Amino acid sequence: MRSMPSTRVTAEFRTAAGAPPLTELTIVVVTWSSAEEMPALLASLQPVLAEGAELVVVENASGDDTPAVVRAAVPTARLIENDRNRGFASAANQGLAAAARSFVLFLNPDVVVPEGAIERAFACAGADPTIGVLGCRTVDATGSVQPTVDRFHTIGGLVREAVRERRFGGLPRGEAPARLTDVDWLYGSFLLCRRDMMVALGGFDERYFMYGEDLDLCRRVHDGGWRVVYDPGATIVHYGNRSGARRYGEVRDATVLTGTLRFFRVHEGRASEWAFRLLAGASFAAKTLLWGARAWSGGEPDAERQARVYAQLVRRCVLGAPEGSSSEPAAVMTDPRRLVRLDRAEGRRGAIAQEMPVPRNPQLSIVILTWNSRQLLADCLAALPAATTGLETEVIIVDNGSRDGTAAFLAQHPACVVIRNRRNRGVAAGRNQGLRAARGEFVALLDVDTVPRPGAFPTLVARLGDADDVGIVGPKLVGADGGLQYSCRRFPTAVDKVFRRLPEQWGRTIARDVELQWWDHAAVRRVDYVIGACQVIRMSALQQVGLLDERIFYGPEDVDLCLRMYRAGWAVEYVPDATIAHLERRVTRRLFSALTVRHVQGLGYYFWKHRYLLTRPCVRATS
Repeated sequence: MRSMPSTRVTAEFRTAAGAPPLTELTIVVVTWSSAEEMPALLASLQPVLAEGAELVVVENASGDDTPAVVRAAVPTARLIENDRNRGFASAANQGLAAAARSFVLFLNPDVVVPEGAIERAFACAGADPTIGVLGCRTVDATGSVQPTVDRFHTIGGLVREAVRERRFGGLPRGEAPARLTDVDWLYGSFLLCRRDMMVALGGFDERYFMYGEDLDLCRRVHDGGWRVVYDPGATIVHYGNRSGARRYGEVRDATVLTGTLRFFRVHEGRASEWAFRLLAGASFAAKTLLWGARAWSGGEPDAERQARVYAQLVRRCVLGAPEGSSSEPAAVMTDPRRLVRLDRAEGRRGAIAQEMPVPRNPQLSIVILTWNSRQLLADCLAALPAATTGLETEVIIVDNGSRDGTAAFLAQHPACVVIRNRRNRGVAAGRNQGLRAARGEFVALLDVDTVPRPGAFPTLVARLGDADDVGIVGPKLVGADGGLQYSCRRFPTAVDKVFRRLPEQWGRTIARDVELQWWDHAAVRRVDYVIGACQVIRMSALQQVGLLDERIFYGPEDVDLCLRMYRAGWAVEYVPDATIAHLERRVTRRLFSALTVRHVQGLGYYFWKHRYLLTRPCVRATS
């Protein structure tokens, strides 16, 4: 746990000039069998609702009177009723997508908010643009402070706990700090978040049904360069995990452990997950035997239940966490045009948020992914004004951990939305960050090694406007010498890929067929796919088929997206009237480079995913 320097904490922050009004706050409450708790919560929220905050309640198919309670107490609330229990993370993402304000407060239904608590926390978070998530002091019904902050789980921390070493960094684990403090992570009963940050991160990871999603979110917030802050000056009353107790009973602790194991797998790797399971399982097994002996001796009435709980934990360590249904955090794509745009420039922990001017309703969002390509990026950005003439356009740049001065260069471009990663997350994951932040009716994925020619993007957008069944269009690509590049192709097979690695004379026949070299590329044509150097995508089609597949680090995520478009009923077109120069900086030319290995892995996954190898998929393209 890290303590923030006291110079950052001021008594005047309550009325700081930068603090936004409550009309910029959406409160999201996820409920399941919460009809008894909701009246007290809703009554305590009335003061902030009267000041203009909005309320969104996501009801997870409780089968009780929760919807009626909400409608009676807050008629203006937006109530989303699910036909099944979707879990906390998924339901919270529904609330996030419905939120229309700059800040979102995720609040448990079994809390009561004393007057002034939300105002205090909101003023603190709103006055400091580096704060991504803020939590507050939490007490139970007796007034005793509940632990709501923690350190990130580590193997070393598990060992220390096993030998009962509870102190770390001056505070026992989970103990509430006495002053405004930066922390590793916050429990999910009260999470005040910047909405633009949540959308950029993809919301809560829906692989966590319940428990662990708050831990995972805070880790990704740190990785994205924002701060996670605990404010003891704001206090709520928490009546204690009632819905979790109702649903899980004695296996609740095992369910919490499932989230922890999934966190280790996602953020630390499978080796760390296995080490955690081994150490934790051994500790839990010893405690099972201890409590079992106590139950056998009849010395403690609760011993049998404790033995059963630890036995469940041992079982979970043996089995591990289920894989889950998704490989990536869910994208909050419901209404991308309502986002509040922020530019992120170099600063503490790599990012400081600051307001920037952008079109309110851009027609086109251009997403550029860059990695150690400062000069190429400069050339690309310089060409965009002429290439987007007549279009309301926003430019989103995702910097994949560059170390060549890109950050300093981007600080000179306040009109760009910048998302900076600490490490190279790969093409699909990086571009998805930009796609989640995009607000345009259309979005262009543009390689950094391109120089768009004047009028290119209005031509591509116009084509999408004219052809209602087209989901993706691609331009004519030319090299630095003006020569045509074959950028629209047939779906690949394993044979195609093998021959492309052989000397040119061996693969000419294959290349002529796959790359449509027999065609003059002079007219609009429906094709299997256009390469990812430039793809202009209809946002509504993207919402239907989903984002890029992040299992693919570097190619062929562009091919995968086009194939999924066709299977969802959308066509892909090549539009030669729009021209973009493509320097084609190939980083996989060396046969045994690390990226070549990643590319081959991506190809193998692509063929496995779409269940073909030698025979091309049948689509509507006329190639």
